[in-house]
Amino acid sequence: MPNITLINSTSAFDLELKPGDDIKEEIITITSQHDLTGYIGGVVGNLSKATFKCPATDRNSVSEGNLEIISLNGTFSGSTCHLHLSFSDSECNVFGGHLENGSIVLKSANILLSILDKSTIKKEQHISKHTGKTRLQLAIISNCPWSSRAIRILNSNNVPFDLVKVDNDIAFNSIKSRSNSTTFPQLFLDDNYIGGYQKLSQLLDSGQISSLK
Repeated sequence: MPNITLINSTSAFDLELKPGDDIKEEIITITSQHDLTGYIGGVVGNLSKATFKCPATDRNSVSEGNLEIISLNGTFSGSTCHLHLSFSDSECNVFGGHLENGSIVLKSANILLSILDKSTIKKEQHISKHTGKTRLQLAIISNCPWSSRAIRILNSNNVPFDLVKVDNDIAFNSIKSRSNSTTFPQLFLDDNYIGGYQKLSQLLDSGQISSLK
């Protein structure tokens, strides 16, 4: 059983994983046992094996070796989660996709679980109900007012979405390669880039925001 350290009773847990732990299984075990809802706030560590699924395929991809975790993004609620993993191999080639069972810790991994408090969960319950089944992905950066506004618009209109926090250069370049854009927030519908805050505002004003569900 991994160690879990309470950082703040209403904000975050530091999930410490040991060699041989399965990342996805351990996250689900903790969030299910403690009935937690939230998103991944950060990660550092390495893997001996990464199991992931690329878009538009039902087949898992597997990489083995000394694999450095670059990013882990997504949401969790109780016994369900929707997570995206990216990692590099020993030659700094970067891979990534939907995290699947079978991603095994090599030496250690620390994962920051950002927990939504009860009042926030009530306001955003539609997100947790749709975790793992959403069509929309919202990529944001910290301290960005447009990103914050986009989150409020989606929440207030009951549009389920997966939140991706872009907090390092590799994550930034990964998102940029998908959208060919350097401005945030960025919206991806069914894994296709559709625009940013201006596009979201247009859909809201035209009454078409439900098309994102």
